[in-house]
Amino acid sequence: MHFKQKYEKEILCQRQSNKQVVILCSGCYCPPHQGHYAMMQEAIIQLQKKYNYDVLFGIYSVTNDWYMQQKVKYQQMDFDKRKQQLELIIKHNQSSFKFPQKILVDDFEKDKSFIDYPELCLLYKNILNRYNIKLVYCIGSDLLRYSIHICFKKFADLLIIFERDQMKVEQSVIADKEDIIILYHQKTSSLNSTQIRSIFDKFDNQ
Repeated sequence: MHFKQKYEKEILCQRQSNKQVVILCSGCYCPPHQGHYAMMQEAIIQLQKKYNYDVLFGIYSVTNDWYMQQKVKYQQMDFDKRKQQLELIIKHNQSSFKFPQKILVDDFEKDKSFIDYPELCLLYKNILNRYNIKLVYCIGSDLLRYSIHICFKKFADLLIIFERDQMKVEQSVIADKEDIIILYHQKTSSLNSTQIRSIFDKFDNQ
C-alpha cells in the first residue's frame, strides 16, 4: 500500500523502456549534509550519461529513531527533523537545475521496528521488478566490511559504491562484474555524518 500510494503514479506516468531504474540510499542521516545529496546526484548523472540508464527518481529511506539512537550516541535528531533537513538540502540544490531529477525522502521506516538494508531493498526490488524497473542500491565503500558487494544480488539489481578515503575499493571487488559501479566524488569521499557530529561535540564540550 505504501509503495502504491507514493510511487505508482510516478512510475506509470513515465515512458516505458527496458533500462529504467530507481536509486535507493538508506541510512540515519544524522545529520543530513551536502555529501548525501552529492552522492545521489552523481549516481543519477553517471547512470544516465555513462551507463545509459533511465533514472526515474531517487529515494532516500531514513531509518527510524530507535535504530538511530542505538547507532548515534550524541547529537541525535528525531526522524521528522532528519527528513525535513534532507528535503531542504534537496530543494536548495535542485533550485539551480532547469530540469532537476526527482529525489524523494521516504518515511516508510519511521514507525517500523528495525529494518535492515537487505530487507528494505528487497521490498522495493520485488515491487519495482513487477514494472520491469531495476533497483540500484547506493552505498559508501566503508560498508564493504559487511560484504555487500558479494551478497547484494539477493536484494538489489545493481550496486553503486562511492569510494571513501578511509576505505579504498580493491579491483577484485569489481572484476568481471557489470552490475557493480564504482564512483568517486570529493564531497562524498571525505565528508560524513560521524565527522560532523564530532565537530559539534567539540563545540559543546568547550
